[in-house]
Amino acid sequence: TNNGYVPTVAETTLGAYDAPFVSDYVSIAAITMVGNLAVTEVHAQGYPSHSSPTYYWQAYQNFGDPSMVTYNTQGEINTVSHMAILPIGVTTYTVNALPGSYVAISKDGVLHGAALVDATGEVAVPISPVLSGGNVDIVVTKPQYQPYMVSIPAAALEGPYIVLDSYIVNDNLGNNNGQIDYNENVSLTITAKNVGADPSTAVTATIEVLDPYVTLSGSNIINFGAIQNGTNNTATVADALTLQIAANVPDQYLATFPISFTDGDSIWTSNMKLTINAPVLSLDASYILVENNGNNNGRLDAGETGTATFKIINNGHAAANNPTALLTGNCAYLTISNPAAAIEPIAVGGFADVTCTLEVHPSCPEGINATLTFQASDPSPVQQDYNLIIGQMPQITVGTGTELPTGFPFYNWYKANRSQMLYLESELGTGDKTITELAFDLAHISSTANNLSNFKIIFKPTTATTLTGAFANTSDGTIVFQSANYQMPSAAGWNIWDIEDYELPAGQNLIIEIIWGLIPNYCGSGDFFTVNSTQVSENRVVYGYDDSQASPTYDGSSNKLPNLFLTFEATNLMPEYAVNFTVVSGGATNPVENAQIVIGSQSLITDNTGNASINLVSGDYLYNVLTETFAPIVNQSVTVENENQNILIDLTPLPTYEVSFIVKDEANNPISDAVITFGNQTFNPGVYQISGIHAGSYAYRIDKQNFVSSIGTATIVDEDILVEVTMNTGFAVNFNVNDGSNALQGAVVSINNLQITTNASGLASINLLAGTYPFSVTKNAYQLYEGSVVVSNQAVNMNVNMVLITYLVNINITSGTEAIAGANVQINNQNLVSNEEGNVQISLAPGTYNLSVGKEGYQDYTGSVIVANQPVTHNVELSLLTYQVSFNVACDGTAISGASISIDNQTLTTNAQGTTSISLIPGTYPYVVTKEGYETFNQNLTVENEDIEVDVDLVAIIP
Repeated sequence: TNNGYVPTVAETTLGAYDAPFVSDYVSIAAITMVGNLAVTEVHAQGYPSHSSPTYYWQAYQNFGDPSMVTYNTQGEINTVSHMAILPIGVTTYTVNALPGSYVAISKDGVLHGAALVDATGEVAVPISPVLSGGNVDIVVTKPQYQPYMVSIPAAALEGPYIVLDSYIVNDNLGNNNGQIDYNENVSLTITAKNVGADPSTAVTATIEVLDPYVTLSGSNIINFGAIQNGTNNTATVADALTLQIAANVPDQYLATFPISFTDGDSIWTSNMKLTINAPVLSLDASYILVENNGNNNGRLDAGETGTATFKIINNGHAAANNPTALLTGNCAYLTISNPAAAIEPIAVGGFADVTCTLEVHPSCPEGINATLTFQASDPSPVQQDYNLIIGQMPQITVGTGTELPTGFPFYNWYKANRSQMLYLESELGTGDKTITELAFDLAHISSTANNLSNFKIIFKPTTATTLTGAFANTSDGTIVFQSANYQMPSAAGWNIWDIEDYELPAGQNLIIEIIWGLIPNYCGSGDFFTVNSTQVSENRVVYGYDDSQASPTYDGSSNKLPNLFLTFEATNLMPEYAVNFTVVSGGATNPVENAQIVIGSQSLITDNTGNASINLVSGDYLYNVLTETFAPIVNQSVTVENENQNILIDLTPLPTYEVSFIVKDEANNPISDAVITFGNQTFNPGVYQISGIHAGSYAYRIDKQNFVSSIGTATIVDEDILVEVTMNTGFAVNFNVNDGSNALQGAVVSINNLQITTNASGLASINLLAGTYPFSVTKNAYQLYEGSVVVSNQAVNMNVNMVLITYLVNINITSGTEAIAGANVQINNQNLVSNEEGNVQISLAPGTYNLSVGKEGYQDYTGSVIVANQPVTHNVELSLLTYQVSFNVACDGTAISGASISIDNQTLTTNAQGTTSISLIPGTYPYVVTKEGYETFNQNLTVENEDIEVDVDLVAIIP
């Protein structure tokens, strides 16, 4: 049904076959469901198929237990880890396993706790405390994986054992809801617990916060003091940590931070998991258009003003505290009066309506199709385009699909047909409209039975949005076309019906009914008319066909809507004239490129000659000219009156100012050779006066060896400014970056909002004040390295060992038909041996590698493997070694030429010297030697690991 093409998983989502192998659709009911979902997606994407999605959902049912799970006969091995014992008395027990694994903990046949492993691969299983010694069973299951079952002892821990017990969120500086939300500063009150057998001495904890969305403010060290065991076995530190949450954190983001407890002798590690909430904004698919001072025909026309209201929905888990909205357009005849808006906070699950005022130019032609782009942000933007038709469109096409449904509307495989098709106002255009013509796109033309008797087209307005299950009542509809015998066209394509003018009122959808029959005969098999159609989300076609009734009864419904072309009542087309703008500064020889010229809601951008053009009908228009470095021009007018217009705009440069820096050290001594980066430009050492700067705020950074870099912002309003900076020496932090044996040059260390690059010795140095700094190190072809450095009153040396990025290389060794086990493989100075499946795996960095493969009895293989930033599968086919078998055929010492030798399904012929040869792999071969006039010779030969000669002495036949 699809010309042999099989859609990929990415195209059609998971299907019934692949889902159990690569997802959690593993039960009988789930497999059926995902298969039906795939079929539904196939229909949604327009692939041809035999049946509708509804059929699959109705026909495929489960009998028996729908929760039964099928399994692979060769399940994979789960990756499971946990403590070697279960401490007596604990209320949670941490297990690491693959996401989707189910963990159960039991003792003596009693289940103490169970939990599902989430996407982090770790779960703290809540358990009823085990209070006595003995074996505890840990069972971890996951569909298509081998069950993990192990018994471990339940025992009291010797000495103290400190774990993270709980934390409380204090977000009183945010919305004070006790949860961690985006763009908040929160503090955590942390409780540690001693689950060991003895009290501890003074305990300190260190947390490592390396996360793109969470920044630690202040110290990462927490002092708990001594923690008792037994009943009072917890210690709590209020506001122990302060965290700054990024504004762009994803909703329900799970941040995990290792926290290490120590009493000076032992170290215990727990993981702190924080769920962070954020808003997720979405936009309603449609907007509400209201005329304020028009003719109330349901649309905006020339000279009218209206409002467009857009709905913003918050689907996230945090309130949107500072949402903003922006509406833009692309139409010179449409002005948006209030394009930007600040919005009240949007609660979780709530929405906000944003209303913008639209003004249509009095000269706007009929049928302008404008695009409104609405964007809402907090903090991430969501954007959607909406269509706005100004005035009446002269014509419109609904649908561009190539679906070929059967059964309607000209289905002459039967003698009569009745079809109803529903088209929505959103497809036809808003407002009152007069329809004068319609057309359908005929895909196949029937060569017979093509004169349709009693042919009618009926229009009926409706507010319905679907048609299904029965015909709509069109007895009060309007017949817009009828013919006693309508001759269908003889060529495919759009066929136009010139109908009676029909007034479709605003706010109404349109049912088009086509009914005809009875015709004397039906068409030949497969020769019926078809129309190009587009699949829509709901059923909007109902139809019936019959050989005996002129008005057939209902037979079915469809979501394949025939493509439709409509012509509306003609309007006077208005001529347009070119308006050519030339933007310069100080004369025509100084064009201004990238100047923005705004007319209505349309923006023009000047090219490198300062030119931009637009076509407009006659009328008076306002325009603005905006640039970054020139004074704006606002509300300038241009009159277009029956001719092209050329407008020269001479811009005045904005004033510039000078920024001067004074740089000193902590002792107030001047520093004369610091390097200043201002905006995006870095100046030579000692350059402290920067001129030609426009008003605005600019980030700067000042660097000097053996000093802490100084970062700040300089704001210029309307005069020169002086910036005084004191640089601190701080403490040197030296990063030594290597690959384990060799220094790495060119690695980039990012720390404290700065980037430094290692030299030929792999060294990068920076001075920092006391504190804790997260950092990262990047280098092409190496894995990202992340860590943190604690600076406290002395220089720090950090050794960074980077690991090459490697990719899995699969080498499959076969004889062409069978896997070869035990083959010796040499690659990248490593010796490997193929397994029973003939497979060898190795992880290699990008590059080209020599490969050699050997196996006794086979010819050696040499080649190369190229690894280029993705996993590689390399197939090696080994050929068996062959040996030469030479035949010498004679009779009583006289060579016989032309003798035939049949061996190994081949026939050889001896030459004049009575010899011939063949190459064979080791084995035993029967052979037959024949020659006319001689007796047939039959024998076996054995080929081992060397060439052989075979002497054949034929016996002559005596007459």
